[in-house]
Amino acid sequence: MNRLKRSVVAMLFAILFTACDGWQELTDEEHVNRAQEHIDQNDLRSGSIELKNALKKNPQNAQARWLLGKLHLTTGNAKAAEKELKRASSLGVVGDAILPLLAEALLRQEKYLDVLALDAESISSVDARANLLAFRGLALLYEKKWDEARQEFDAALRNDENARYALYGMARLAALDSDYPQTKTWLDKIFNIDSKFAPAWSFLGDIEHSKDKLKMAENAYTKAIEYQPDSSSDLLKRALLRIQLKKFKAAQNDVTKLTIISPGNIDASYAQGLLYFSEKKYSLAQIEFEQTLKSASFNLPAMYYLGAAHFYQGNQEQANNYLSRYHATVPAFIPARKLLATLKLQSGDYEEVERLIRPIVDSNANDTQSLNLLASALSQQGKTEESIILLEKVAALQPDSAASKSRLGLGLLMQGKKDAGIEQLKAAIALDPSSQTADYMLILNYLEEKNYDKALQVAIALQERLPESEMAYKLLGISYAALKQTDKAKRAFERVLEIVPGDPSANHNLAALAVQDSQPDAARNYYNDTLKHHPSNLSTLIKLAELEANQGKPDMMRQILEQAISVNPDALQPRLPLARYYLNENKPDKALSIIRDIQDRYRDSPVLLSVLGEAQLATNNPVGAKSSLSRAAELMPGSAQAHFLLARAYAALGDKQALRAQLDKALKLNPEHLLARIAMTRLILQQGDPREADKNLTLVKGIAGDQPEVLLLEGEIANRLSQSKRALAAYEKAFKQAPNSKYLQALTRYKWRNGDKSGALNGLEHWLKEHPNDIAILIDLAPLYEKLERPQDAIQLYSKILELSDSNVAALNNLAWLLQDVDPPKALEYAEHANKIAPDSTTVLDTLAIILLRNGNATQAHRLIERALDKSPENLSMRYHQATILNALGNKKEAKTILEKLLAENKPFKGKEQAESLFERL
Repeated sequence: MNRLKRSVVAMLFAILFTACDGWQELTDEEHVNRAQEHIDQNDLRSGSIELKNALKKNPQNAQARWLLGKLHLTTGNAKAAEKELKRASSLGVVGDAILPLLAEALLRQEKYLDVLALDAESISSVDARANLLAFRGLALLYEKKWDEARQEFDAALRNDENARYALYGMARLAALDSDYPQTKTWLDKIFNIDSKFAPAWSFLGDIEHSKDKLKMAENAYTKAIEYQPDSSSDLLKRALLRIQLKKFKAAQNDVTKLTIISPGNIDASYAQGLLYFSEKKYSLAQIEFEQTLKSASFNLPAMYYLGAAHFYQGNQEQANNYLSRYHATVPAFIPARKLLATLKLQSGDYEEVERLIRPIVDSNANDTQSLNLLASALSQQGKTEESIILLEKVAALQPDSAASKSRLGLGLLMQGKKDAGIEQLKAAIALDPSSQTADYMLILNYLEEKNYDKALQVAIALQERLPESEMAYKLLGISYAALKQTDKAKRAFERVLEIVPGDPSANHNLAALAVQDSQPDAARNYYNDTLKHHPSNLSTLIKLAELEANQGKPDMMRQILEQAISVNPDALQPRLPLARYYLNENKPDKALSIIRDIQDRYRDSPVLLSVLGEAQLATNNPVGAKSSLSRAAELMPGSAQAHFLLARAYAALGDKQALRAQLDKALKLNPEHLLARIAMTRLILQQGDPREADKNLTLVKGIAGDQPEVLLLEGEIANRLSQSKRALAAYEKAFKQAPNSKYLQALTRYKWRNGDKSGALNGLEHWLKEHPNDIAILIDLAPLYEKLERPQDAIQLYSKILELSDSNVAALNNLAWLLQDVDPPKALEYAEHANKIAPDSTTVLDTLAIILLRNGNATQAHRLIERALDKSPENLSMRYHQATILNALGNKKEAKTILEKLLAENKPFKGKEQAESLFERL
């Protein structure tokens, strides 16, 4: 653009800007005047913009500050109002204009003591003083100082008999005394003075709501919102009330407006969650209630509804977690008790069902839902007579209820009264042919009795009666499967999928049939079909993971379990097998991280505690393991496995008495618990009685025969009994049956200890030719090369270990030691790396000290060897190294003294010959 064109453009812009009044630069006072005009027209948003523009021009504009504070108060932002009003006061706005508004802002923030600190005597205006006294009275009322509050209200009304907030306070005091006529009198007086006084309408709504006059309450809240449109509290109240009235569309409008005027309002999340819940949109409700609890972790209604949302989605673990937490705080809330009892019934905790429900039945003998729950729990505990009495009572209360007759029929069947039970079930079918419950129970009864033909007859009749019922086809499929008519069973389940695509139970049954036919790919396809329609279906993900595990694909199992956790982050079920996977992979830290996320949520889950204890044992935390496994044993006193795991914790702690006691308990509960029997045999062997251990071995073999683990134990016992041929045969047989590194290590270590060094070496070397990356065997073989003075071979193996696991401390330390003379700088690199990983290891400190000495840093070497000796003062080799370092530092006298004392003890240690040589030189 040339200079002439630029001039023309500039001129045009100048003309446009000056010609249009909207582009004129306004003063801060003009912005304030415009703001007042907008506020007078109830355009609060435009008024706010103008005031902020004024303050950009002049931050010291007191009128703008005061108006903005007042506007914030009108829109419900009490915190911002307080800030602006205080700044206006500092700019010279007098107390009459500030203090009543400031008192209201503080009151809304529940800063009651701050309100009471405001001095009414400093106000000259009668109206302003009356308002401030009224706000002081409300602060005292909310502090439950009712007599003092009344005095303030009386004082306010003496100043101004029409003071609205004082009259409002008197109405609230009357309501506290349950004097509703007087409350109404006070409110009517307010409406006669100011029919648009929103707080009075809001309070009237509260009163009508408390008296269950819901439509009148809605009208009152509507008035409050009309006269104070941006009141978030009244919008919330009306939204919750409209949900109660099932006016879901109107309630949604209120919630939407609430989120607009108050972004991030946690009450809006709760209201939205309740709205979704009422519309049975449970997955959406779950998200909102989770958001609520994220910001308000003790919001009890949100906790209850979140538990209920999980319940109705079939997420039993999460539902149990939230409902249990809610019930612990609000034990009298009956709906929570009933849902929790239903969950406990599903999980088989029948005594807990009885504890939860019996108080409800005792107080309301005609509560049929509670009667049914209690009857089911009693029946499962073997208290069938009382159960039948309750079911008969329900049937009498609901004579035309097919469901009642179905439950009574089931109860009679469980009591062994087959004919009477079947009669009740058939009566239920006659009463309501569209119901399938009685058919389901009847078919299950016939299946349990292995009367598969009758089960099939009922299923066919049901399918003919309800030809489009997926349940009818499911029962038909189950009946055909029981009769081993696989093709017909498949067709029935496939028909279910035509009616309900992706149905989990149909696909699960088809997958089970595919597995029976050795068709794992087909089974996998069925599970994936369910996941296509229900991506977060937990039971399907678990079953698919089990399938992959059974097919020898542990890595696929891991990926699926990780997927299950990502879409069900609160679920315990997928985390336990994943944690066990990492334990089997010798990654206990990873197992702990999997559990840690939900540890607090399921603190009383014995299964979680058991896995946690095993992970703690694997990470050398026997104290933590004892705590976890003790609690698991308390929760499962009849579990032999729980006591066995606790025994392992005591073994790690070296408490042999407690170890034996727990093993005794485990074996008393289950004399054939193999691992407990093996552990007891090993304990006897350790206590120096190999013959008694050999007797116990007979019991072990009676349980497990010649399993590899049993053969390993036999080898240890035979070795102690000096039965070398028997020991060798046991180790060889164990390795032959289970050719893995564990049993190879046992065999080769036995050979090495008993003089067959070439046999041990050959076994390890042959294994590594086929399994070159087996770290366990590499770690076993490398030190043998050291002992055989084959340092280059040892260096090669330690280097290989570090390629596979660069943080293996033993390999780093030993490689550093071997390289100290060959390559001191490289040795120092390895030793420092080992020290970084294990800074408290005395072995690592000792190695690093010597290598620092080799690299010419005797001063730092001395500091490290002193640290090592502080931890292990009796280590003879390290005392020799201390003398070597002192000698290098020129402190020959102290070095000689240390060597003299060391050699006088006449004990063997590594480097003794070198120590003697150094002593002679000194």
